[in-house]
Amino acid sequence: MAVARSALLSDAFARRNKWFDRVWCVVSPDSQLLTHAVQLKVHADSSSKVNSTQWCDNDRIERRSVAMVGNSPLISIAMVVFFPFLGYSPVRHSVCVNIFRSKFVYLPKDCTMRRFFFLTLFTLLASEVATASNVTARVSGGQLFIYGDAGDNSITIESSQMGEVFVIGAPGLNGEATSINGQANGSVRLTGWNGGIFCYMYSGSDTVSLPYGTVLGATHFDLGDGNDDLIIGSLPVDLTIVPPPVMLPHNGFVDLQSSLYIIGANGDDYVSLVNAKVKYGATFDLGDGADEIHVGDSSFAGSMVEFQSNCNVYPGSGLDIAHFAAILIRGSFLFDDYTSNLDLSLQGVTIQQSALIFGTSAKDLIVLNQVSVRNLLQIFSEQDDDSVRLTSTQCETLEVFGGSGVDQVQLASVTCNTLRVFLDSGADNLTVSLGKFQKMFWYGGSENDLFNVSTTSATELNLFGDGGVDTLVRSGNTIGTTRLYSVENQ
Repeated sequence: MAVARSALLSDAFARRNKWFDRVWCVVSPDSQLLTHAVQLKVHADSSSKVNSTQWCDNDRIERRSVAMVGNSPLISIAMVVFFPFLGYSPVRHSVCVNIFRSKFVYLPKDCTMRRFFFLTLFTLLASEVATASNVTARVSGGQLFIYGDAGDNSITIESSQMGEVFVIGAPGLNGEATSINGQANGSVRLTGWNGGIFCYMYSGSDTVSLPYGTVLGATHFDLGDGNDDLIIGSLPVDLTIVPPPVMLPHNGFVDLQSSLYIIGANGDDYVSLVNAKVKYGATFDLGDGADEIHVGDSSFAGSMVEFQSNCNVYPGSGLDIAHFAAILIRGSFLFDDYTSNLDLSLQGVTIQQSALIFGTSAKDLIVLNQVSVRNLLQIFSEQDDDSVRLTSTQCETLEVFGGSGVDQVQLASVTCNTLRVFLDSGADNLTVSLGKFQKMFWYGGSENDLFNVSTTSATELNLFGDGGVDTLVRSGNTIGTTRLYSVENQ
């Protein structure tokens, strides 16, 4: 038997813990595929990702539909269109796979050697057209322009001195080389660069890295469709563990002296920004898909991210995760998600103006710890059963809007002048402990709400229970005046 296997994936995807196993194939020299085959488990959202493989006997192969599996949508469409002319439909047969130079070859369970030859030839010819990973990089008017294609590209942008920049290619997810200006996995040096970066990757699952350097002009990344990775900045190196010769120039610091604009599209995107400074406005607009945003890292000293103006984040639809840690925002912060569940956390964040957070219409988890906002902090958890948790947070005015659903709002060691909480419909629970306020205004909804306040000081508390049978539990507080409206149990 002849055995082949696919190339390893990039470190960027390994860091995401989205491991894809190596894919194996066995081809028998006689007229039948004998004894073994590969059972595929296909990623639900993409035609280009094989999640895992396992060996199984022929008599155990499930007769499932495994159509539209390939390293390019064009190949998948071609398979569905042309395979019936070869004597079978991939939708009605168990499918085996062979990999040659990371090209997928589709075989029916009873494939003969003649049919195997034509399928292999067809797939190789089609994939050469569909999966070429070519990137064009050039400097024009002092700006760096990068254009990808429909393949899975992997590039790194490096600059250690003003006036020159390197664009470096690496193998993409499908094992294909990323050609930079015609050089396979090459390093292209460009001169005359004294402006910004405008990077357009188009479709395909791409990886883009900007590990260090200074960018004088606007920085614009348009990732396009596909499951893309964007890595900006690098964590500082611990010299007690890693010797100095392997340190990145500038210790992995990225200085963006203008604006930052990141655009995603369809696909599960991953964006990491650490050890960086952005002078003007920063916008994250990631589009559809289960996206992840990681800004800053509180576990590494010196990795703070500083936004010297506003920071706006739009994760888009899909199950989104957004973590912000050890960052300084000198302007305002806007976070506006769309649909599906949200996991949002802010840890050690300072916002020198105001902050506005919108959750989704699904179940959201919004956590703020050691957050300081100079002016107004507003949180809208929207619909469904949400959880809002604030710990050691300071601001001038705090407003929490629970929306419909059974919401849990927990405020511990929160300090502000005015606190307003609107619970809306649903059997909600508001817990306030160790707080310091001037005035508190709490509004219940149409169902049975529970208000629990302990070890909290305030000049006044105004509680409007609204409909339902509402309950107020108090212990160890120092509250000057308490006004209760439509609160049945105390």
